Amino acid sequence: MKFLILAAGSGTRLGKQTEFLPKSLIRINKKTILERQLNIIKKNQKNNVVIIAGPNKEKFLEFQVDVFEDVEYKKHEQLGSLASINKIFDEDVIVIFSDVIFDEGIIKEIIKTECDFGIALDQNWREKYIERTDHPISQADLVEIKDGKIRQIKKNLQGKDNSEFIGIVKFSSYGWKILIQLYNKLKENHEGSFHDANGFDDAYITDVIQELIGLDYNIKPIFVKGNWLEIDTPQDLEIASKKLD
Repeated sequence: MKFLILAAGSGTRLGKQTEFLPKSLIRINKKTILERQLNIIKKNQKNNVVIIAGPNKEKFLEFQVDVFEDVEYKKHEQLGSLASINKIFDEDVIVIFSDVIFDEGIIKEIIKTECDFGIALDQNWREKYIERTDHPISQADLVEIKDGKIRQIKKNLQGKDNSEFIGIVKFSSYGWKILIQLYNKLKENHEGSFHDANGFDDAYITDVIQELIGLDYNIKPIFVKGNWLEIDTPQDLEIASKKLD
């Protein structure tokens, strides 16, 4: 199993803290976000990790994992960074956003789930937004599920039974191949807006998931239980510092 940690973003909402430092290398109490992720991954799958980096690639080299440099990170958004690796893997692939901290039980549930395309979802997500006034519910990536199938993923999605996408995606080797082929085709041919993005170069992973849904691929909901945190604002750092060792 291959783990791709998507760390090419600039993390501008954290201000000066990420001016010269990737967001995932911000220290929360005793450990950085990345150290917390790697500790859990290595407990379960040893050392099969690739960090997709943008600026400050050299700051990741000390972690003894493969580092891939997205040299065009300024030209595209999250989806473009993920697809920049442009390599077919003959094993399952788990993509993890670099600003998400999660319990070991969450990654175990994702690892054991068999699917071509799967996204980790939290059904009890609303309580996390009570303190997150700088990152309100309207910014949550929400998922609508009908008859056991994911129908829609987007921000500000209405519906009381929606779940939140927590920033971890799983692909089988077949699913990953489909993703890369679809990305290359869309990159070559797509014009205009792309789902919630103004253009294809502005697309996020949630946009390509919606594209796969529209093409009638089955996106499996992976419902996870346990603690997880997204670090997007200084307020998120304050909340995390109170909850983590």
